[in-house]
Amino acid sequence: MKLRLLVVEDDVALGQSLLEALGQHSFAPVLARSRLEAEALIWQKPYDLFLLDVRLPEGEEAGFELARDLRAAGFLQPILFLTAREALPDRVRGLSLGEDYLAKPFALPELVARLRALARRGEIRPQVLTHGRLSLVQERREVRYEGELVRL
Repeated sequence: MKLRLLVVEDDVALGQSLLEALGQHSFAPVLARSRLEAEALIWQKPYDLFLLDVRLPEGEEAGFELARDLRAAGFLQPILFLTAREALPDRVRGLSLGEDYLAKPFALPELVARLRALARRGEIRPQVLTHGRLSLVQERREVRYEGELVRL
């Protein structure tokens, strides 16, 4: 079974290349070209891994902000930052928000190896997904609004 991978990359050529290359290496990659597009996709289907650029159309820090918001919402899937920002403070910040950090330019075999290593860590989907005042308790298949059960 292929691992679902959300690739958040605003460079059209690189994004397309990543989709093609990673699709040949046991991944089912989906491309988002902005933070807003990524946020919409994240709530539509579950992903096993996230591959984030730091600089996105929404700003120089948009990838870091997206990772912070994912963690705050209860998403525990591994995050690998793939970015041109290679200064030590950027790498440290990326590792504090995600599990791995790889600077561009990069070698595809190394990227694939890092993604596979992250995937081996096992199932880490959050038990409760929260978006604003709405929560989805996956184990019990419940939806709650402001803590109250919503009948569907």
